Amino acid sequence: MADCEFCSIVHGDFDSEEIYSDDKLLAVMHLKPAAAGHILLFTKEHHSILEQVPDDIVGHAFSVANKISSAIFESLGVQGTNIIVENGTAAGQQIPHFSMHIVPRTENDGLKLDWKPKHVSDDDNDVALFQLKHEAEGISASIHTAHEAHGGHAEHSEQHDQAEHKPQAVPKVLDKNDYRMKQVRRIP
Repeated sequence: MADCEFCSIVHGDFDSEEIYSDDKLLAVMHLKPAAAGHILLFTKEHHSILEQVPDDIVGHAFSVANKISSAIFESLGVQGTNIIVENGTAAGQQIPHFSMHIVPRTENDGLKLDWKPKHVSDDDNDVALFQLKHEAEGISASIHTAHEAHGGHAEHSEQHDQAEHKPQAVPKVLDKNDYRMKQVRRIP
């Protein structure tokens, strides 16, 4: 994306202090760090929010974040790290490109990343629970389908095999409740 700061870093148009790079990810020192050693890890391919990043790259990103966190512990002698994903503008995302902050932490460092719990009525919480459970019902099936599409070798039951061969209707128009439409509405 032409006007994306992270894409400019990937293409070498903007100087950065590179910490890690592979074919999918780049980690650089944050220009405005919250602490010494604050690192930004982001995808080389442009993805605005987490939901747009392919699952294999999400897994790889968290694995690399874990290794970078370990390196921070070993090299800087810190007592902790925060690994933060700001996913959408309401979550504080300022650059529309998926990234992870890896922030070194020491005792009494003065960083305040905590929040005070908000009072939520039982009714509001029950509605949220119902909506989340309903939305999450298909997660297992979608993960299994994605795993199979990427060459996974999951065991099949006879019932699963029969279900796979049933023709499925393809929606002609995206429904307002379609997960893809929900993702598009969240892009910063």
